[in-house]
Amino acid sequence: MIKIIAGRASYGKTKKVLDKLKENHKKSISSYLMVPEQFTLQSELSLMEHIDTDSLMDIKVMSFERLAKEVLSRHGGIKRPYIDEIGKHMALRAIFDKYKEEIILYQGAFKREGFLEELSHTLSEMKKMNIDPTLLMGKSEIIEDNKLLSQKIYEVGFIYQRFIEYMDGRYVDNDDRIGLLAEKVELAKELSDIEFYFDSFTGFTSLELNVIEKLNLLGANLTFALTLDMSNPKDKEVFFPTEGTLTQLMEIAKRADEKIEIMSVEQVSKKPFAIDYIEKNLFIQRPASSEKEAAGAKIYKALTAESEVQRCAHEIVGLVRDEGFRYKDIAVLMSMPEIYSSKINRIFTEYEIPHFIDIKRDIMASPLINMIFSFLDMGIRNLRYEDVFGFLKSDFTDIKRENYLKLENFVLKWGIKGKMWSD
Repeated sequence: MIKIIAGRASYGKTKKVLDKLKENHKKSISSYLMVPEQFTLQSELSLMEHIDTDSLMDIKVMSFERLAKEVLSRHGGIKRPYIDEIGKHMALRAIFDKYKEEIILYQGAFKREGFLEELSHTLSEMKKMNIDPTLLMGKSEIIEDNKLLSQKIYEVGFIYQRFIEYMDGRYVDNDDRIGLLAEKVELAKELSDIEFYFDSFTGFTSLELNVIEKLNLLGANLTFALTLDMSNPKDKEVFFPTEGTLTQLMEIAKRADEKIEIMSVEQVSKKPFAIDYIEKNLFIQRPASSEKEAAGAKIYKALTAESEVQRCAHEIVGLVRDEGFRYKDIAVLMSMPEIYSSKINRIFTEYEIPHFIDIKRDIMASPLINMIFSFLDMGIRNLRYEDVFGFLKSDFTDIKRENYLKLENFVLKWGIKGKMWSD
């Protein structure tokens, strides 16, 4: 049975889900709260706080990846070797080396930094959407007016096909595990007694929809919280992606000869009026005016990103100093971290604002990591110049800078490497 809880952002959909889980906890009903993998920790904290308990035995916070591991460990499939992103890159490199004559356009590109990472991501997305590589290669033959595009599509399909053959029966990644999960769900009869609650999803991949359909056929109760306004609002195009998800779930229910139950959350938003007004009118061509005071929102026009960050720092200092806020109560959202993060770090430090910037950092940019790799490479690569001085220039040694610079000049002059260091 599929149920839908629909409502705009911050209208209480998650609270309804947590309330139901709290009720199930009191009745000892086994439940799974399904969220995207990156939300599992925060969802566990929110759930524990909402239920107000120190432990949960009958409720689990799960992602599709976690559910796959649990089901496959019970019903087979978990023992196949797991391949991570680095392993995928190595496999793709081996494919490029083996099929040099077939892969023409991308033969030179695969050695560029970041290319294999992007290609791996592309293949992963195609796998999630159940795209057949032979379909790509077949479509490439139809394109006659653009030979370059045709060749690109063919080669991507060819690489994808060879990658699947390489993985088949040898390794699994997260996408393969979700595919295996769909195959094993019908064996996991214990899941039919569990109530599933899906929250924080905007959509599902083909593999995930396959799992959902198998769970529905198994007889499990499935409840989905979707950010969707059912009242036909003026900004309804904003909800098109979620409407597509709703349509997919309705098709799953139709194939099972079931009716879908939709509950619309109509409670008043807890957001300040100004924020709620902006959320409802931002994407409307001619928004309705309001006579209410716009409390809760301020708009500043800045000439540069730096002055924008400085104004933000002023506001934060004022909130903490004059209005009793704590730094942990304040969050700064930015759309372009590559532009703002360095400015925020510098200006917030000047204003003595403790802060943490949640962005991905290149691990190889760490001096400590570079020192460790350089140290290991010295032994592996027979004391190459780059490795020796990469280690020394990490500044994690007791050798003074002026000394290793003199040594570097001497090594470059005489071409010292390998056994020459000990001669």
